[in-house]
Amino acid sequence: MKKAIVSLLFISIISLISSGCTRKENIEQAIIEYCKSNEEIRLNDVTKFDWDIAYIDYQVYGQGQNLIDLYGIEGDFEGLNSEEQFAIAFCKNGELIEYVICNSFNLIFGESLPTNDKETLVISPETLFSVDVQTDSLSGVSVFHLLLEQ
Repeated sequence: MKKAIVSLLFISIISLISSGCTRKENIEQAIIEYCKSNEEIRLNDVTKFDWDIAYIDYQVYGQGQNLIDLYGIEGDFEGLNSEEQFAIAFCKNGELIEYVICNSFNLIFGESLPTNDKETLVISPETLFSVDVQTDSLSGVSVFHLLLEQ
């Protein structure tokens, strides 16, 4: 009986840990999937949690320091390990709720990556982006550009 309880507890803990890990990955994938069939997107369309502001951060190896310094956000940030990555920091009342690292091979906010890693795009749940899909004719790989609606 003890073995069964310990096994059940172990499986529950692993499930909780893995669901927390995959949720972040699922947000990037949810954005891409949504963009495949829609011409416009609000990030609020694909998030399942409450947030009031999000920051698109391009500071490589910065561990979120740029966001902490500029906006006073509290939370645990992961560093970006490559210039091909950017992060979406979803916040509520100045606290980090979700920190999603995305790959710019699949998804870009704007027409191209910024040339300055200090650039940060600040958006609300209602910020509207138009979706521009560019597909490489040789590889067939699509890159989704999310352009701010003016």
